[in-house]
Amino acid sequence: MLAQSAWKKTFLLLFCISYLSELNAETTPSITRTYTWQYRDKLYSIDYNFNSSSYNYYKKLKRTYGDFSTYLSESRNYPVANEFSQKFVKLADKNNFTDWQLVEFISAFVQSIPYVNDGRYEYPRYPIETLVDKFGDCEDTAILLEAILRELGFNSVLISPKNHMGVGIASKEEIAGSVFPYNNNKYYYIETTSAGWSIGDYPDHLGADVLIYDPDNMIMQCCLQKIHLITTMVTLQKTVH
Repeated sequence: MLAQSAWKKTFLLLFCISYLSELNAETTPSITRTYTWQYRDKLYSIDYNFNSSSYNYYKKLKRTYGDFSTYLSESRNYPVANEFSQKFVKLADKNNFTDWQLVEFISAFVQSIPYVNDGRYEYPRYPIETLVDKFGDCEDTAILLEAILRELGFNSVLISPKNHMGVGIASKEEIAGSVFPYNNNKYYYIETTSAGWSIGDYPDHLGADVLIYDPDNMIMQCCLQKIHLITTMVTLQKTVH
């Protein structure tokens, strides 16, 4: 009888500890993260406090796999990308970056996030999940970069070769690099999984046929083209959402 009573007390104690841990995760007001990355041989840093309610909201959403542009949609009650993207604008203004340099700057930030494969089961992340977890695979970092660029008004899309994903940024001018013609625009590829990739660089092992995920339209198929003309001035396309 005494042994049974002791067991019940132990079980109740463990249950309370588990419950309080979950409750604490739900009610913690903020999640603080610090990011440090390099752009043009200079180190930059951002400190940011995320609302834990926002993180928990997106973490609990059902995962879909047919259209990855779904992960660019944010709830009005839990906005993340807009406010976070302003951190880059402030740093760009402080350093007198052009629009092109701003895109490079943000790309370098995303490329600094450690690549971690989901393993056997694919788990696409919303932008806040990748930012808080501080890791992700190709679609996670591509979705994050696309979300930030779109919030800042750049004309960009998700580009998905077979078993991979990156981002395309529209330019009115031709530059050296890999481009995907789509919807009367030229989208230059951005690789997001590791540092050192410039806008227009396209990994050799990737195929030329891709899917374009455009939140403003639909999923489209298109093919890679190589542009060899180099221009000194590049004008990026911005859109009003």
